[in-house]
Amino acid sequence: MIVGESDEGSHSFTPSQSFEGLCTHEICSGMNAEFVNLQGLQLVSVEDTADGRRVKVELPKFLLEDINCFISVPVLKMHAMTTVTNSIKNLWGCYPDTMGCLHHKNVSHRPALLTWAFDPRIVPVDGTLALNGYGPTYGVPRRTNLISASSSPVAADSLTSSIMEISAS
Repeated sequence: MIVGESDEGSHSFTPSQSFEGLCTHEICSGMNAEFVNLQGLQLVSVEDTADGRRVKVELPKFLLEDINCFISVPVLKMHAMTTVTNSIKNLWGCYPDTMGCLHHKNVSHRPALLTWAFDPRIVPVDGTLALNGYGPTYGVPRRTNLISASSSPVAADSLTSSIMEISAS
């Protein structure tokens, strides 16, 4: 089992720093899981059409070739640029670009390509403590005690967006 994450945009913090307060390393150790910073790994180009637009990303080769069952575990939250961050947007953490925030202009296309490339098989959504408002930076925490799961990222996002009363239009 591998727990992976990329550096946050603009070199603001590393995955190790962000997971320090969450005891991620201790949890991984107790589960015999390996924590991997996706930054600096060998990349391969993935290119396809998403919503009628040609999109290309560079992704860690081992995520595409060596993972048997990809699981995306998003936290239920609002997002200033994408309205919500659920399973599809959550895959942005696998995009190892320290300046990933500059690519948010393509955030409606690239996560679709990431979803196709990684093909998450299980999508548990952690909504025990959700984030309302202008997230992820200025959101307001709200205890919802919600956990949902799906074998489809689109179904998971549709369900959780519906629960959050976010329309698809």
